[in-house]
Amino acid sequence: VGYLNVIRPDGHVQKLTFDRIRDRLNAAFAAEDEPLLEPGELAGLLADELRDGEMAMRTDAVWAVHESYFATPEVQP
Repeated sequence: VGYLNVIRPDGHVQKLTFDRIRDRLNAAFAAEDEPLLEPGELAGLLADELRDGEMAMRTDAVWAVHESYFATPEVQP
């Protein structure tokens, strides 16, 4: 599966692709002059978010994620 069904802050369900999650994280890392994600590293970061309670599956099988995942990644010059 290449996406998660997530609940938006406005209550609508949206497909959030793993590519979009990776792009958002890489944009945040680039803004802090940190290295971009290595192949396979995304799974570990998502596992950390699950463990830390920053991402959770609701009883209706829709994921609750941080609202930053819905923001448009900033384009780096």
